Amino acid sequence: MNSNPVETPIKLITLPYIILNKDELNNFDISKIPFNNPPLWIRTLNNSFCGVATEIHDLSLLLKKASLKSQDDYILIQKGIKGKIFYAIGKRYRQKYILTDVFNVKFLPGFYRVPYQYWSTSLPIQKENKSISQLFNSISEYVSPKSKWLILELIETLTKLHIAYISAIDELDISLVELQKVKQKIMKSGEKKYTVFLTWLLSAGGKIEDISGVDIATKTKDVEKVRIILKPGDVIKHISDIPSRDKTGFIITKGKSFSQAYSLAKRMMKTIQIKTNNLIL
Repeated sequence: MNSNPVETPIKLITLPYIILNKDELNNFDISKIPFNNPPLWIRTLNNSFCGVATEIHDLSLLLKKASLKSQDDYILIQKGIKGKIFYAIGKRYRQKYILTDVFNVKFLPGFYRVPYQYWSTSLPIQKENKSISQLFNSISEYVSPKSKWLILELIETLTKLHIAYISAIDELDISLVELQKVKQKIMKSGEKKYTVFLTWLLSAGGKIEDISGVDIATKTKDVEKVRIILKPGDVIKHISDIPSRDKTGFIITKGKSFSQAYSLAKRMMKTIQIKTNNLIL
């Protein structure tokens, strides 16, 4: 998620982490990082880059990439854990942030943490929503309410609700805005057991020559939204570059189950073809 944070209250993160500036990174001995229970997540402080290190040589490469992409000279090395992942969205109200929405998140397997987001009427998230609301109440006193929105990346394990990352932002990404619209539309219709699914359009890096299949995808049943932000002549970077991915486009689908919505999104990703003429890493 490209957050462009006004502030990033790192101290509230509950997963174990090390924070380094670029000068410290140059002299840092990566052999001191334990790999007894991988993976590690390597983030820039504004979350414009996040990679997954499962071996020591992964860590070295990802630290170099993160350093190149860092806008504020800080890198976060974070202990990854397994659990149910949410994006929780809070809106500023007077001196507090009030929970407004929760989306489930899964990440594509691989070297980079590329998320897709979904919401399902069939998932019992009332308990989680209550816990997350309480969490927003507890952290509001530690976060200056200068920004309009607060987004938490949360990981729920059997024993605890962990804060993996916090973004304070002035405007929501258009993808989240559109996902909320589709969710609200389904809730108002009274439809039961539906999943709304958002995935990014990912392509090879390079200068775009042609984009096809958009009309077919748009007219396909249960495709709720197709947003293409690129046009021929634009340049897209590697998928590890989160701001670039945000500017590519996304698809929102629905289905009576997660698998239906997910399968339709995958099919539409193949339908929409973004042809580039060269690879840019």
